[in-house]
Amino acid sequence: MTASAAVFPPEEHDARVGAVRAAMEEHGLAGLLLASPEDLYYLVGLNHQGYFAVTLLVLPLEGPPLLVARAMEGPTVRVQAPRCVHVAYEDDEDPAEATIAAVRQAGLDASVLGADGSTMSLPPAVWARIQSGLANVRWTDGGGLVARMRIVKSPREVAHVRRAAAISDRALQAGLAAAGEGVTERDVAAAMLYRKGLAPVV
Repeated sequence: MTASAAVFPPEEHDARVGAVRAAMEEHGLAGLLLASPEDLYYLVGLNHQGYFAVTLLVLPLEGPPLLVARAMEGPTVRVQAPRCVHVAYEDDEDPAEATIAAVRQAGLDASVLGADGSTMSLPPAVWARIQSGLANVRWTDGGGLVARMRIVKSPREVAHVRRAAAISDRALQAGLAAAGEGVTERDVAAAMLYRKGLAPVV
């Protein structure tokens, strides 16, 4: 993905971050620690295949978000999330240590921080090491804060949802038109993909 291929412009992400920060302030949080891929994509636009490895976002009330991710994700972070500070860790290093460093870099190591403990993207062992390494942080439940923001769609999001629905509708109609006796599933799939503007299945 190139910078120009981003789904939403920077101002869309700025508005989302601003709304989340307002909610953080309302809840008395100096920062948020997020690991859900949905939350990270929503806030900073990171949309990659590397979420199988620990990827965390440290969002302070002020200043740039800090993205804890593998060092090899550097080019992806620069293109997809250029407003984030990439706090990198090598594959033989502990992502918990990188997260602790990010929290300290943001000046949040003696603050009230929210964290989402419900996500499956934060391994319990890593979470335990983060907590033990930040003894002066008072952790509170931040789960659902960003998810609640995602429920209300912006005009740009609504436009994308409508476009996606129209594409799906055209594809389904093409599949129904192609279906019939002696027609294989591959033929139906090819018709649907072709109608969506993708290459036909061969």
